[in-house]
This record gives sequence, structure tokens and C-alpha cells, in this order.
Amino acid sequence: MFRPRSIALVLATLAAAASNPARAQSPVPQLADVAAFETSSLAGVVNRYRSDLAALERKWADLPHSGHRHERIREFLDGWA
Repeated sequence: MFRPRSIALVLATLAAAASNPARAQSPVPQLADVAAFETSSLAGVVNRYRSDLAALERKWADLPHSGHRHERIREFLDGWA
């Protein structure tokens, strides 16, 4: 699973490459771009989602094929849709 910071770093690199075609040839992001990157405003939402899903998975770990487990996780996922 991709981490939010990894995705944001890739997006920052792509944006920098688009603004300067000479840098597009290098697969390594510029250090200034990495150092200037701040945490996304979406990071808190992503962390909450991952935390809540992990809590559900821990709760139902002993019953992986339970109908109640599938229903509860489906409700969780539908709530985030």
C-alpha cells in the first residue's frame, strides 16, 4: 500500500518536472523539492481511515469468514465512499 507521503512526493516530482522539462529526464527528485514538501491536508483523513480499518480488522481477526465481519467492513467502506 502506498503511503500518503510517497504519493505526495511523486506528485511533487511530476509537478516539478512539468515546470522544467530538463529535470524530467532525471528519475531522482531534486533535494529542494523533497525538503520543501509539507504534509498534505488529506494526510489526517487517510490516517483516520487506515486506523479505523485496522481496528476493525483486529476486532474480527479471529473470524475472517464471518458474515458479520463482512457486513461490518462493508458498512465501513460504504461510509467512506
